[in-house]
Amino acid sequence: MIKSIELVNWKSHSHSLINFSKGNNIFIGNMGSGKSSIMDAISYALFGKIPSNVKISSIIKNRPKQEENALVKISFSKDNNIYTIERELKLIGDKLQTTAKIYKNGSYMNAQPERVNEDVESILGIDYT
Repeated sequence: MIKSIELVNWKSHSHSLINFSKGNNIFIGNMGSGKSSIMDAISYALFGKIPSNVKISSIIKNRPKQEENALVKISFSKDNNIYTIERELKLIGDKLQTTAKIYKNGSYMNAQPERVNEDVESILGIDYT
């Protein structure tokens, strides 16, 4: 179960922390208020993938000014363990650099994006596709 997600400079979110309750959680808001951005962030946090209809250039907040980085941090529980994944996108000139870290019950597990993806797929038993 997803416990929380934190977004920093993610699309329209300067800084948002969303805590999820047990059961169904519903996002309600006006068009353009950031609901889909939360879903994109969950996908990116878990699998390091952004849906194909979303441009990478639009991920890092660029209004009212272009930010240099975006951070997504998600926590979820599985088999009585709490996992936390942090992924960061950084603009360095015109290039995009990504980093990832995964923790289990607060203890560091891995920091290579590909290994974090493998860990998540193993823990959840599913992949992005």
